Order: sequence, then structure tokens, then C-alpha cells
Amino acid sequence: MLQSLQANRYSVPMWYHDYDGIYWADGRTLDVEGGDYQVIENVRVVDKASRRVRLRAIPKIADRSLNSTPGSIAAHETYFGKPLREMAISTQINGVEFPGEVKPPKDGDITITWTSSEAVQIYLVVRPYESAKEIGVSIELDTSLES
Repeated sequence: MLQSLQANRYSVPMWYHDYDGIYWADGRTLDVEGGDYQVIENVRVVDKASRRVRLRAIPKIADRSLNSTPGSIAAHETYFGKPLREMAISTQINGVEFPGEVKPPKDGDITITWTSSEAVQIYLVVRPYESAKEIGVSIELDTSLES
């Protein structure tokens, strides 16, 4: 029954017979099959980046420093990329290094395009780190006698 619900994209509990506790299977979203936002980890980091960039964009409305000159576009690509750079900072806890929430942005990941003399589009590429949902272990037995 649970496998059927899981196959139909419902959130279901799961457990391991030799490991204490009850856990939730993958956090499902309403994204279409094969879409980028099928798992909650991707939704969360993109939403966080979106909220932070939005707060940086609002004060730029009717601000003449954001204009169509190459210098302004380059400066504002850096300006709007700051939230992604902050989210990419790794953290060390008890001597263990943990990666940031996303991978650092690459050249071209933040793009500003003027669609008219009064409208601009800001495009960002967010690259989350992979998160293991399934772990397979393979063991090979070598019974040869080596001296």
C-alpha cells in the first residue's frame, strides 16, 4: 500500500527493520514528473535565493544606477549575485567542513537583460549540491590465496 502511495507521489512514512525510528520518505512537491522541483531540497534553496534577490531588486526600481550601460549591468550582476555567493559559503562545525547551501555561481550565472527602455529581467542559475536519496553498497569477495 505504501509503495503504491509513494509511486503516486504521496508523502509516506518509512522505516528500516534494523535501524530505530520512523522517517518520512522524500518530501514531494506538486512539480510535474521529470521537473526540476520534484524534491523539497531544490525548492527550498531556490525559494531562499528568490526571496533574497527580490529584497535587493525592490530598491532598484526607478534607481538610475541600474541602467543599460555595460558598467551598470556588470556592477548589478555582481550586486544580484551576492545572495548566491553568501549561500555558497561553507561552514565548519566541530572540525567537520559542511558545504554551503548551493554551489558558488559561475561566470554567466547572473544575467541582466533589458526587455524595453523601462523593463529589465534578472536571470539567476542556482546549482544545489546533490543529496543522496539512495545508497547502494557492493561487496566483492576475494577468496584467492596470496602469499
